[in-house]
Amino acid sequence: MTPLNWPVGTIRTLAVLTLATLVGVQLAKAQDVSPVVGGLTILVIGYYFGYRSATGGESPFRLPSGSIRFALTALAAFLAYRRYEAGDLFELGEPLGALFLLVLSFLAGNAWRAMMKVLLRGGGGTPAGLGNHAKGVAMIGSLTALVLFAVLGEDAFERFTPEQIQSVLAAIIGFYFGSRSSG
Repeated sequence: MTPLNWPVGTIRTLAVLTLATLVGVQLAKAQDVSPVVGGLTILVIGYYFGYRSATGGESPFRLPSGSIRFALTALAAFLAYRRYEAGDLFELGEPLGALFLLVLSFLAGNAWRAMMKVLLRGGGGTPAGLGNHAKGVAMIGSLTALVLFAVLGEDAFERFTPEQIQSVLAAIIGFYFGSRSSG
């Protein structure tokens, strides 16, 4: 039984659209977004993308498949453009700049997966295997470096700021998960 006897996923979709719109309007107006609402929005959007990709079930509101994900991606692109105009798209000392870097890396991973799917139809062979191994090594290396950074402290990587190191490693991890999503 679904809530309110509505089609499966309708409540989730309403939550994602409402939170994304709320945060999007606040960001477009240069208003502060509370950390709780911002974190909740990221959590809900991440769950939504993952759940929809994993189940591939009926689209909510009987819309074409992928239309909600497309709308969310378009909203992120609009907000990124607004930040780009202001000259602070990837301001890594600020949570929103880091978030855009992570969203971009996740979407790049999705594009990588789609490209590999098209280029390597029929099994993929050696190039696909090497690409997959390289992603795995980059993922394990990034996770290891993040742990070392946390354990050894900021002085372990004196040449770079902690935000730069963490952002690059997080982007690699985001790319990996983007490249592994189904859909």
